[in-house]
Amino acid sequence: MATIGVCGDNCDVCPRYHATKSGKIEDLEKIKSLYVRLGMRKESSLAAELACNSCSPEKPCAYPDLLQCANSKRMKNCGFCCEYPCGKINAVFAKTDSWLDAIQGSCTEEEFQMLAKAFGKKKCYLDEIHKEKHS
Repeated sequence: MATIGVCGDNCDVCPRYHATKSGKIEDLEKIKSLYVRLGMRKESSLAAELACNSCSPEKPCAYPDLLQCANSKRMKNCGFCCEYPCGKINAVFAKTDSWLDAIQGSCTEEEFQMLAKAFGKKKCYLDEIHKEKHS
């Protein structure tokens, strides 16, 4: 089973996660360059700020309310929750869909597919976990 973050991101195909695991700052620099081009980071940001070892309570999260909710229920991700899908995760799905639409023309097809697989299939990944755990 893949490593799925709280919001449904797939860590196993996440470019930040892989760049971090490589231990090479130049890999994080490449991801920073992509994120700057997509408007997700400022040029002045440090590549090391993109380092990610998957979700944890100590790590800043794009969805802090979601992370807090999952942590309070002691769940690795929202797919394990009996209340899934809820308004919080549905808002995350909508935000991700909007983001993917916005970046599609700003990156190569290969980059887009990588990002879509890592971040754009949240609902599919969480649906699968939820079905497996609550069937």
